[in-house]
Amino acid sequence: LVTIAEPTEAAPRGGRTVFFVVEADRVRLAELVKLVREGSLRVLVGSRYPLAEVPTAFGSGRRGGGKPIIVID
Repeated sequence: LVTIAEPTEAAPRGGRTVFFVVEADRVRLAELVKLVREGSLRVLVGSRYPLAEVPTAFGSGRRGGGKPIIVID
């Protein structure tokens, strides 16, 4: 279980928890956007899932390349 919101008391059976802080870096994000637009960096997008299907999106039986995209309306 990985969380960026706050440390958790939850402990997955047979797993561990990790908490880390992510700080946005506008300059570095802009560089990534530029590379994507230039075609120098390719983003592998997988299937799109609605928020209600997050367990399916990240389930162990998931196949295919690319990162699953969670669509929040």
